[in-house]
Amino acid sequence: MDTDLAQYFDECFEFIEEAKRTGGAVLVHCFAGISRSVTIVLSYLMKKHHLSLSQALEHVKSKRPRASPNLGFLLQLQKLEKSLKDQASVIGGVIEFIKEMHQILQSLESQKQRKSLSPSPAPSPRPLHLLTTPTTPSPSPTSPFGFEMSSTVKELGACCNSTIADVEAKISGSNVILRTISKRIPGQILKIIDVLEKLSFEVLHLNISSMEDTVLYSFVIKIGLECQLSVEELAQKYNKASAKMLFNW
Repeated sequence: MDTDLAQYFDECFEFIEEAKRTGGAVLVHCFAGISRSVTIVLSYLMKKHHLSLSQALEHVKSKRPRASPNLGFLLQLQKLEKSLKDQASVIGGVIEFIKEMHQILQSLESQKQRKSLSPSPAPSPRPLHLLTTPTTPSPSPTSPFGFEMSSTVKELGACCNSTIADVEAKISGSNVILRTISKRIPGQILKIIDVLEKLSFEVLHLNISSMEDTVLYSFVIKIGLECQLSVEELAQKYNKASAKMLFNW
């Protein structure tokens, strides 16, 4: 009853998925086929097919009436259910945010098209702003970055440029793509990753390009469940952290 099966949920899930990808099948078993094996099957159904614990248990019992996880395993499955709901809530919130901001950007573009073709005074520069990528993008001469995307998709993000670092962040699905260019500082990358982790982001992929004393970092980072930052705040906090690193160097 005290066995921690939850630590094996992800491993078992990947094992079953790999078997299915290769056209195989998996026999999930334990001593009696009542509690431990049933718990693993339930965790798979909940994660793979987005079922609630009660729905998954009802389905398994319809195939194997003897299925009856003990109370300890049920508690672990309830924690898994809550975790899956939290993840779905975060992803859903990001999607709704993207949709809302996309509508705002479309409205701004419509207003821009209605403006007179005569030149107007440029607005005061702001350190942080929303950006969209046009259908046929061309990088700005003052920016080291250029985003490419299909003609039917626009990506939402923010940038924060300074004499210390140029930072651009954009939402891509449930992740964030963060690109920065700055002066190379010894130990910089480890400090950057530490900052991101403290902000509840997980680095999934990192690409590094350098030229002389300048370095370009391109991160793909996962949004943590505890993260409360917007992409604008992420870009701003990164720039502040870069300034602090340069000051302490």
